[in-house]
Amino acid sequence: MTQKVFGIGLNKTGTTTLGTCLERLGYDHVSCRADLLADWRAGRKDTVFAVTDAHQSFEDWPWPLMYRDLSARYGTDAKFILTLRRSPEVWLRSLKMHALQRTSVRGHCRDLAAIYADHPEVDALVREAFDHEIARFGYGPRRPLSQG
Repeated sequence: MTQKVFGIGLNKTGTTTLGTCLERLGYDHVSCRADLLADWRAGRKDTVFAVTDAHQSFEDWPWPLMYRDLSARYGTDAKFILTLRRSPEVWLRSLKMHALQRTSVRGHCRDLAAIYADHPEVDALVREAFDHEIARFGYGPRRPLSQG
C-alpha cells in the first residue's frame, strides 16, 4: 500500500480503535508518539516527516495538530479520518476517566484531570475547544456525528 491514512481526531475519540482497524487492514501503522509531538512543537518537522515517509497509517498525537502540513506534503496520496465523540460532554468525560484511571499518579495527565474535575470553568473551555475543533472541519458545534 502506498496511500497514507492519517487519523486526525483528538485523543479519546476512537483513535485506538481506528489504529487497530488500520493494522488489521495491513497498514504499517504508527500510533501516539510523544517524541514526535515534542519534535513537532519544537519545529523539527523533518524528524516527523521522516516517520510519515516511512510508514502508511497514523493516529493520535501529533497527527491532529499537523493535518494541513501533511495534506500539503502528500496531497491526494493521503486520506484523513476525523474521529469524533457524540458531544463535548461525552468526550470530556472520557478524557477525564482516561487521565484519572489509566495514567501514572505522577503523570501530568493526572494533574490536568484533577484540575478539570475541580473547576467548571475549565470544562467550559474544553467544550469550547471541542466545538472549535469540529467547526474547523466544517461541522456545526455539538452536531452529533456518531453514536459513541
